[in-house]
Amino acid sequence: MIEDYLGDLMRRFGYLSGIAKIPSQMAAPIEEDPSRLNLGTAVEIRHGEYQVAKDGTLIVDGKRTFIYICNPSNYMGKLNTKDKATLPKYHFTECTTISKMASIGRADRYVRPITPDGKFRLLLVNGKKKETFDSGLHPCGYCFRSLFPEIPFPSRINFTVEQFFEKFPLNCADEFITSRRSVLQANHNTYSASFKTLSAELRSKKECHGCFDRFDPKDLDTHHLDGDASNNSTLNLKVLCVHCHINEPNHSHYRILLEKNGRLKSFYEKYPKKRSLSFI
Repeated sequence: MIEDYLGDLMRRFGYLSGIAKIPSQMAAPIEEDPSRLNLGTAVEIRHGEYQVAKDGTLIVDGKRTFIYICNPSNYMGKLNTKDKATLPKYHFTECTTISKMASIGRADRYVRPITPDGKFRLLLVNGKKKETFDSGLHPCGYCFRSLFPEIPFPSRINFTVEQFFEKFPLNCADEFITSRRSVLQANHNTYSASFKTLSAELRSKKECHGCFDRFDPKDLDTHHLDGDASNNSTLNLKVLCVHCHINEPNHSHYRILLEKNGRLKSFYEKYPKKRSLSFI
């Protein structure tokens, strides 16, 4: 098919990995509904709501935002509503913590402030009793180190939302937003019933579209470029070897998974030359 041919050419020459301008209709506000967790000043993450800016910040409706765990009922077992150090941290990038939470299916605990003004509303759950409270939060250490390397790390506890917006304006132009959705959204996606067969067919060609070396099909993965596991469009699928796959942007969680189940070790034992390679 022409679509298959064009898709293969685009994957080979890297046209799918660049920055894409987000159509204005994708930035349209999401209508509220009764099933959506709404704390008055914060609402839960919704599927397809987020994009990711080129600088790594999270975007919704064309504006930068933060996300945080809304219900810290047993957070660290030392919850103190008057001590920010015992509360969850807020995130403004897809850091290691976010990737790990998405990989273990706990992304549904996150909400975003309706107005990112530095005031965070949380839901305190104690048995059957539920109550909301407002508090300031410390920024995530991973996010802070990533975007503010010029600020001494101990200063994180005094960091303000105003400082964030001084460096990263609230409004984000379309040309600075990537086509990749947040890993939190990918977590809510489900693989279609036909994906296993489709993946096997693509991997049977035994070629990685990242390094273009040849591999045993079982050492290849079928990667969804937009992070949506339900989108099996030919132009959205890319066959990658294990090494290329774990080196995709924001795939640290996948590396951790393969390290735990032993697949990464087995791959490098079979293809030792790949171990010394790294991507910038």
